[in-house]
Amino acid sequence: MRPRAITRRQFQRWLAAAMLAPGVARPARASADPVRPRRLFYNNDGSFLLYTTPPLEAEEFVYEAIGRFIGTQVDAVICHMFGYGDAVPLYPTRVPDAAGVERQRYEFVSEWRQQTSMRAFWSQGVDPWRLALEAAHRAGIEYWAGMRFNDLHGAGYHWPSQFRARHPEYELGARCASGMHGPGSVYGERCTGLNYAIPAVRKQRLALVRETAERYPIDGFEWDFLREPGHYAPDFTSGRKLLTEYLREARAALDEVGAAQARRIGLGVRVPGTLAKCDAIGLDVEAWIRSGLLDYISPAPHWDTATELPFDAFVALKRDSRCRVLACTSEQVGPANYSRPPVEALRAGAFNAWRQGVDGIYIFNFHHHIGSELADATAILSEAGRPETLAYKDKLYVLGGCHDCLRQFPHGSTIFQAFDHPLPAPLPERTEGAGLTVNLTAGDDVDTARRRGLLERATLELILVGLTPLDEIEATLNGRMLPRPVEVRPADYRVGPTANEYQGNFRLRYDVSAPGWLRQGTNAVAVALRRRNPAISAPMVLHDLRLEIRYRILPLKLKEQ
Repeated sequence: MRPRAITRRQFQRWLAAAMLAPGVARPARASADPVRPRRLFYNNDGSFLLYTTPPLEAEEFVYEAIGRFIGTQVDAVICHMFGYGDAVPLYPTRVPDAAGVERQRYEFVSEWRQQTSMRAFWSQGVDPWRLALEAAHRAGIEYWAGMRFNDLHGAGYHWPSQFRARHPEYELGARCASGMHGPGSVYGERCTGLNYAIPAVRKQRLALVRETAERYPIDGFEWDFLREPGHYAPDFTSGRKLLTEYLREARAALDEVGAAQARRIGLGVRVPGTLAKCDAIGLDVEAWIRSGLLDYISPAPHWDTATELPFDAFVALKRDSRCRVLACTSEQVGPANYSRPPVEALRAGAFNAWRQGVDGIYIFNFHHHIGSELADATAILSEAGRPETLAYKDKLYVLGGCHDCLRQFPHGSTIFQAFDHPLPAPLPERTEGAGLTVNLTAGDDVDTARRRGLLERATLELILVGLTPLDEIEATLNGRMLPRPVEVRPADYRVGPTANEYQGNFRLRYDVSAPGWLRQGTNAVAVALRRRNPAISAPMVLHDLRLEIRYRILPLKLKEQ
C-alpha cells in the first residue's frame, strides 16, 4: 500500500498528538534522521499566502507549509520564507531596512492576503514558521529555508522592502546583463533586480541568510538562481567570480552559525538545467561543487516542464564530493503545450532522472489551490521519491518547447530557457535520407512489462503543423519504418502566437506496443517530408513528439481513516 498525504482532519489529530496544539508547551527540536538519505525535496513557494483568505489560523499555516506532505515520500521541504519581487522576510526581522514597506491600500487582493495574514501573526506573537519547522522535524522531514536570489515578480505579488525603496539606485535598470529586457518582455523593459555588484546589496542579502539561520534551527538554506536567471549584474565576466566568492561568504556564515549551535547547516542552489546554460549566465557551478560549497544542486527547467533533461553531466561533476544532485524536471506549466503538467509527465521526467544516477528528485511550483489542474497529480508526492514506485505506472514522455515560448512561436521568446529544446523544428522537403531526427528518452522497461502482462499499450504521437492531404510523410522509430498511423485527427490545442486551428495542425498516432519497437533508454525518431504540397509556401513543422505508455494496474481505493 503506497503512502499518501494525510487529510486536514487527520493532520489536526496528528498536531494535537505532537503537542503542537495552541496552549501546549512545545518541546525542543527533534532532529531528522541523519542517516537516511533525503530523496524527495519539495519547494513550498509560499503561494498559499496569496490565495488563502485572512484570517489564517496557525494550524492552517502549518498544514499548508508542512502538514500536507506528512505520509508521502517527501522527506525534505524548502519553505520560501520571503516575499515575492524582493526579499522581505515573512517574519519580524532585525536586519536594517529589510522589512516591507507599510501600505494603507493594496492594488491587488493577493498582496492584501499575504501581508494581512503575516501581520496578524506578528501582532499575536505567533511565529508560524517555527511551528512549521517543529512539525517537520517531528515527522522526520528536513526543513530548509529558501530565498529567491533576485525575484522579479511585479504587481500582484511584489512586496518591496524599505531597503529597495530607499535605494532605487541599487536596481539594475538598463544595465542588466541578461539581455532579456525590452518591449514585450515578460521581465519588463527595465530590470527591477538588485545589482549584486554593489557591496551594500550583497551585505544586506547575506545578513538575511545569517539571520534566518540564527533565528531558526533550519537544516539548510537554499538560494534559487532561477528566480530570476541572469538578472543580477551588469556583466557576467565579473559576475562569475563575484557569485563564487559570494557563495563562499554564505557558506562561511552558515558554518559559523552552525558551529555556535553544534550542528551543520546545509547550502543548496537551484540552477538552469544544463552546464552550458549555467555558464552562459555566469554560474560557475563546477567551482561551487569542487570547492565544497554546496550540499545539493538542483538543475531545472525555467517556467517549463521537461522529461528529457540531461542530468548526467551534473552527476559526473559532483562525483567524489558531498554535493547531491536533485533533479527538478517540472515547473507549473508544460511540457510543450500543456497548461499544467499531467501526473504521467511528472512520472516520466522523474523516472528518466533516476536512471541517470541522480541523488533525489526536487518538486517546484506545484500548486494545489482551488481550480488548479494539478489536483489530480498529487499522487506524484508518493511516487517520485523512489524509482521502484514509478516503475509500471502510466507515463507521458514529451519533446517540445516551453509552454509560454510556444505561445510566441515563431517570433522567438522573451523567456529564459534553461535548456535547448529540440522541437518545434521545420521539416524540409527531402526525397531521400532520414530527414529530421530527434532522440526521445524513455526509462520504462516495456519488454518486461509486456512479458508480465502489464503493458496495456504504447502510443507514439507526432504533432504536425501545416499538414495537408497532398503531403507525403515518412517516419521511423529506431530505424524501422512506422506503419500507417492508427489515428489521424486535428490537434486539439493551439500552437504559435495566435489561434491557428485552420492551419492544418494534426496528431498522427502510431501503435508501438508490439515487441521490437521501443528501447529502454534512447529512441531515435526520424521524420521526413518526402513531398510538400506545391500549393503551400508555409513550412511544415514537427511541433512536438509524445510517447504515452499505459499499464494494466488497478489502483487501490483506500478508505479515509
